[in-house]
Amino acid sequence: MKISLNELAFSPIPARLQGLENVLLSSQQRQKKTQLMAIRSVESQLDPLPAAR
Repeated sequence: MKISLNELAFSPIPARLQGLENVLLSSQQRQKKTQLMAIRSVESQLDPLPAAR
């Protein structure tokens, strides 16, 4: 069975793909968390002592 991109864009996700969607969303969240932690680490090295203004 073929599913066109237009059908996917404008229709609810078929039940058989919902599990895959959940896996992809959770892996995306983990990736974002890892990237955010890396950015914070670099930021802390660039400015270890915040200037008091």
